[in-house]
Amino acid sequence: MSGLGRKSFYVTIGALLNAGFGFAFQLVMANNLGISSEADLYALGVMIPTLLATILVGSAPSVLVPILVRNAPMGKRSPIRMFTGPTICVLVVYLTVVVLSVPISSLLSRDSSSTQQTLAGFLVVSATAIPISWVTAISQAVLIANERFLNVGIAGAVNSLTLLAVGSIYLSNGSASYQLCWAFVGGYAAQAIIQISAARKFLTVGSPHPGSAITKSFIILLGSAMLYKSQPILERSMAASFTGGPAVINYADKVGQVALLASTLGLSLISLQTISSAVADGGKLKGYFESVKITHLLIVFSAPIASVGFLCSQDIVQILYDRGEFDHEATGLVSAVVKITMLGIYFSAISGPTVNYLYATSRFKYVVAISVATTIAGLAVSLLAREFLGLRGVVIGGMCAFVANYVVYSISASVMTRRSPWRPLFVPFVSLGGTIAVCAVIIRSVDPPSGGTANAIMRILVGLSVALLCSVTIFFALRSSNARSVSNAR
Repeated sequence: MSGLGRKSFYVTIGALLNAGFGFAFQLVMANNLGISSEADLYALGVMIPTLLATILVGSAPSVLVPILVRNAPMGKRSPIRMFTGPTICVLVVYLTVVVLSVPISSLLSRDSSSTQQTLAGFLVVSATAIPISWVTAISQAVLIANERFLNVGIAGAVNSLTLLAVGSIYLSNGSASYQLCWAFVGGYAAQAIIQISAARKFLTVGSPHPGSAITKSFIILLGSAMLYKSQPILERSMAASFTGGPAVINYADKVGQVALLASTLGLSLISLQTISSAVADGGKLKGYFESVKITHLLIVFSAPIASVGFLCSQDIVQILYDRGEFDHEATGLVSAVVKITMLGIYFSAISGPTVNYLYATSRFKYVVAISVATTIAGLAVSLLAREFLGLRGVVIGGMCAFVANYVVYSISASVMTRRSPWRPLFVPFVSLGGTIAVCAVIIRSVDPPSGGTANAIMRILVGLSVALLCSVTIFFALRSSNARSVSNAR
């Protein structure tokens, strides 16, 4: 566990710096642009490249790391050729986005044709990050397989730092969103340079003949991930019918990203290598118990943050954004979306180890089928809820998809190992529900909201204190339960 803690510390430091710099840029942009049409253009212009970069950097290692871990002892041939097939796929995707930038922009924006042409130009610029992020994904997979988590964390922080530095200069000079897109690309370029420099000495690690397996698995994962991750794009497209809708979701999403990073403490990323090694050493059952242990740790960390974020969403948005062009009306809109986002973030965080277990056991088809089904269901919910709840209804579908993902992934992993699925389903809901209930009573009894910043800070601190006490109780209960489960399995 000390090794896991050390790795988690390295990744957490980098992830928190990454989130902090990225969030600082959002604060600068909110102060200068608010929820204006200029902010909408930037949010829509970087949306698809951000989606694809997130898929490549976040999901591609799920295919690459298990294969690298299994074949590391062989290591007689440079794995550079292993990535030829996926690289061609990434270039095809990049060129497709560039060629179809105009029709894509017409789908994303319902404004005038001149606005759509401007958005197409933004999209062409920001799409440069797609092939750059693939270089980052390759080097990151190699670093993770060799447990160089500190390098991964530092490179991610440099990405956001570059965006913050360059973007702040552009905004202070009154530049438009077009220049901000170049700052966005520059961040990924800086990350790629640092990671590929660190990964060069490990490029001899790998199997002589896994290239075709990587290409096939990568294509399957890329297709499913594009569909699964496309939900935010479709949500923003649906939100475009509301004034400032894409910007509202973008601001709320940044709050959610910080909450997700604080919740996971790098455990989701680390679990990919840890679970893959457990499966390779001890088989499926050992890997399953490892995934359950990490899932329970994530519940302990994420339940307090999700609970406080849900109950104090207006306080959080008021403290972070309510200044300059960001008025009280915008605060109300963003806080309503943050409240829903926090619930989705919780289930997204605790799903990571189970998904990584399915990847480590080469159950890619399970992941594809589940992702497709939950994405379609989530979009259906968004379309229906939008008619009744407006902008809040748009993001409810995404939250429902995260919940459904966790439920189905947990059932699939339990069935594979012939374990009961009820406990994995029971624990997270009870943990979150109980923490929210206790925190709600304490927060409301201490001091009702009055709108002041000092009062908002006090409510958040009180909520976090109570939530952390709840998480300590959850930790000891789950640790005792895990010990009994492992003992019974033996």
